[in-house]
Amino acid sequence: MTVWTVKGGRHGEREQRLLDNGLLGGGWEQLPTLEGVSSKEQLAELYKASYPEMGTQAISNYVGQLWSLVHRMQLGDLVVLPLKTTGTVAVGRITGGYAYRDDMGEDLRHCRPVQWIKLDVQRDAFDQDLLYSFGAFLTFAQVRRDNADERVLKSMNDPVLTPKSVSVEEPTEGEEAPDVEAIAREQVRQFVSRNFAGHDLTRVVGAILEAQGFTITVSPPGPDRGIDILGGLVL
Repeated sequence: MTVWTVKGGRHGEREQRLLDNGLLGGGWEQLPTLEGVSSKEQLAELYKASYPEMGTQAISNYVGQLWSLVHRMQLGDLVVLPLKTTGTVAVGRITGGYAYRDDMGEDLRHCRPVQWIKLDVQRDAFDQDLLYSFGAFLTFAQVRRDNADERVLKSMNDPVLTPKSVSVEEPTEGEEAPDVEAIAREQVRQFVSRNFAGHDLTRVVGAILEAQGFTITVSPPGPDRGIDILGGLVL
């Protein structure tokens, strides 16, 4: 069983539509339906005709992704959708073939149906090499890690005991380089999660606000364990 990682837009703008409608997919609004496209060569010619201004390397990249969407993804394959809007990961299974949609917006035309199994798996539940694969830039990419399907399913059910570290390593053969910014953001999040809690986190937030030019007052710890920061800008 293959595991695919899919993306919901640069800023997560497609994520809720994918979850609400049981889909994975992307835009390519200038492309017509890909039903009936039977070879990568045919798909490449169609892409060139639809995007004549695009360079050869970019066309090859997008054709590879779309070929995976239409032909390589199989019923029952697992899908992971890293959610930028919540910081968690949704996991599902592909339940049908390729379909062209004109009712989901220009950025969601070329789709496959998905049954989402779990929508809020914490990133800390996954091993670091899987997180690395989830960070690929591509809209659709195969996760080429040993026993990826078994480990993804296991991660959905395992309680998160200790946050796992994330490191930037060399991609496996055939795997695209990851979004380094996303990896760095995840490293910062996990470091803060491991090392700061309660009022210690208050001091961190206060220091960040001060570095941005705010004048702040941090309330002392109280019996209700509330965390209060008063801040303002001096003009």
